Amino acid sequence: MVEAVRSCPERCAFCLASYVTLPFRVSPVHEMLLPTIDAALKKTNRIGILGASVTQHPQFDVLLSELKREKYDGMRLSIASVRTNTVSENLASTLVKRGTKSITIAVESGSERLRKVCGPIERFVFFENLGLLLLSNAFLIFFVRDCISHIIRNVDHQQEARQ
Repeated sequence: MVEAVRSCPERCAFCLASYVTLPFRVSPVHEMLLPTIDAALKKTNRIGILGASVTQHPQFDVLLSELKREKYDGMRLSIASVRTNTVSENLASTLVKRGTKSITIAVESGSERLRKVCGPIERFVFFENLGLLLLSNAFLIFFVRDCISHIIRNVDHQQEARQ
């Protein structure tokens, strides 16, 4: 396990991690993260990238590009909680290339009420970015909600976003 970031710049109302570990700070990619990953790969082929908001590391795309290199073939990669508004084609393709079968999506919802409580993002961005993962044909996505009606709303909003 390699810690890429500590805290989170979002400061969502439900999330203790972004307040307890302030301020948001990052580990340098070339000076710290890659050397740590290289050292860990001498013991295991499974690498986890940790942090409350890993994909908001300012050099996250640089890290992903490095991890796609042939040098890292055979490595299995997992990434801590991801906000859907930070999902990119680069992230999806890196995860697929590195054998990732699932990711944890931060608490975001098709439900208007939950989006207001949790730190909202625009719902079509949510489903558009989830679509990048689904189109990769490698991910199974689960939604955890406080009641079944939110799951139904998520499905309804996804169908609406497809149109």
